[in-house]
Amino acid sequence: MRAHPDWEGWLADLWDGEPPSAVIEKLLSWMRYQTQAEIAFLLLPDPSGWWVDFAYVVGSRANQLQGLRLRPEETLLERTLTESLPWHYQQPRPQASERISLMKSGEGVFSGWAVPLPGLAGSALGILNTPTHHDAAVLGLLQSLAPVLSLLVMTNQVRTEQAHSAQVLSWLAEIPSLLGDELSLQNSLQAIGTLLRGFAPLGGGIWLYDESRTALVCAHQYGIRFLEDTVYANQLPSCWQEEPCELTVQERLCRLYPLRSRDCIWGFIGVVLPSENPLLSNYVPMLIPHFSMLVAQAMLYEQTARRVQHMTTLFHFSLKLGEVRTPPEVLNLMAITAREIVPHDFSVVYFPDPKSDDLLMPLLVMPEHPALWNLFPPVRNSLPGWVYEFNAPLACRDLANDPRHQNAPLPNGFASALAVPLQVAERPLGVLVLLTTSPRDFTLLEVELLFTLANAGALRLHTLEYVPYA
Repeated sequence: MRAHPDWEGWLADLWDGEPPSAVIEKLLSWMRYQTQAEIAFLLLPDPSGWWVDFAYVVGSRANQLQGLRLRPEETLLERTLTESLPWHYQQPRPQASERISLMKSGEGVFSGWAVPLPGLAGSALGILNTPTHHDAAVLGLLQSLAPVLSLLVMTNQVRTEQAHSAQVLSWLAEIPSLLGDELSLQNSLQAIGTLLRGFAPLGGGIWLYDESRTALVCAHQYGIRFLEDTVYANQLPSCWQEEPCELTVQERLCRLYPLRSRDCIWGFIGVVLPSENPLLSNYVPMLIPHFSMLVAQAMLYEQTARRVQHMTTLFHFSLKLGEVRTPPEVLNLMAITAREIVPHDFSVVYFPDPKSDDLLMPLLVMPEHPALWNLFPPVRNSLPGWVYEFNAPLACRDLANDPRHQNAPLPNGFASALAVPLQVAERPLGVLVLLTTSPRDFTLLEVELLFTLANAGALRLHTLEYVPYA
């Protein structure tokens, strides 16, 4: 053990770009040769700190140990890994074995030395099965090489992180080309999904809140389908909006990353584990704010485009109002336009009943529905009557349990309703009611649009001096 490592040559290799991992392999091979050991190895902790990996192994039967992951307390090197103490093992009566293991059983091991690496808790440099017993010399050699290996390991980690950072930056640079000329939500989600595949190839997806913010709906997904298309917040870990969290779905471990901008939660990104790619744990959290900003901008783009579309519809509606000459044409145009801006199944227009001051009568039902034509809701204690009396819009998701509906219910088969007054100068003329057969929430934008439409229609009826019972 008088020879010295080829430091000059190895440092030159490092300077020329050879990875530190290759120099570590050379150093272990030299150490094995000098001690005539069967195996030289380097144990390093995994990112969680609960396990140790055979990160580097050289020698015969190295393939039996390379890549293995053990708990420190399960190994012969427990005190080295947990207390940073040197380790020496000698089996007085070695037994031949085709297998070799560092578990407590010590199968295939008849001697061994190991020392901790300074600055790297839970690590160890060691050799197995040396034919001679130069105790002091072997221990001194390992202890002299341990600091160098610590530096090489740390240098390798830094280089790996730099390579990962460069990879992440290159992926971010691809976003403009992935988006193309249109900053639509679909294009943005597709771009994010493409980047996610590099981190979590097994599977992933993006879930966004629906318009009512009652459920999270899958907007993009690839690979293994690990969550339902619709997820409710109470099905997720309580901390999912604040920080990355994990959950097990169908025996698969998944990680969720919240998408948020300031105080607004848009949804979350989910990926399938296990993925020991350090990119996933180290860099996805750094990218999430970029993804959140991209989603927020895309949703704003979509909302603006949708609002422009609706405003265009209302503009054309106002132009057509000037062309119609009869009140039935006005009511028919209102119903047709209402269907374009607020999806629904049936629409009804109510005006005061000329035969009774306490009732409203239907003047239009679209499409035809005999039961709605035959319903004359009271001004008091009915949903249309409430809107007429208080001259205010009303959105109701659950008709069956709404007290304004229970006293004078609409025909069976309707689940939700949106009603707005037809008013001129804050004086109600009637009520426009939209009905759906399936439960749904109406957004504030939909209420505003329908309210605007109803006011424009009411003004046209007023200019026509429409009195339905005259």
